[in-house]
Amino acid sequence: MMKWLIRITLSIIIGSSGYHIPSQAQQLGVQNVSADTALAICSFIRTNDTRALKQKLQYERKRLRDIYTSVRCNNLSLIQFALRHNAHDVGRFLAISANPDSVMQAGDMEWAKLNNLLDTPTGNVLRERMTCVRKSRVNGAEESCSQLFRNNDSRTENTLSFRR
Repeated sequence: MMKWLIRITLSIIIGSSGYHIPSQAQQLGVQNVSADTALAICSFIRTNDTRALKQKLQYERKRLRDIYTSVRCNNLSLIQFALRHNAHDVGRFLAISANPDSVMQAGDMEWAKLNNLLDTPTGNVLRERMTCVRKSRVNGAEESCSQLFRNNDSRTENTLSFRR
């Protein structure tokens, strides 16, 4: 009986110490984003893994623009979560790829300003993009603003090419 109790206790201790949930992920709205997908997205943001995030979105056949408002990590928007964890490569990708209306709706600029994070690489891209979007809406050329940021984003794209 004692050996059985020791085995159970040890297995509980070992099992619980090795189990780590990287972040609390929430899914909001009616988008078809499973809890596992939301958790994976938050995990990739926390570890600053842009390639894995893009692959997960591609595998799930989701566009960041469509799910941005549906997924929250530790009750933060995706950009806020990236800023909080200094995940600037992923943060730049999120700031460039997310729908500007969704970013404004989430209050990411205001949040970054309140937390003094606008001077980070992610904050700079976020500020520049939102400024560009505001100006272009006045001038009626919003597409050119999105295209400008996509063309200048060399760090978040897959730049490796192999030739044989």
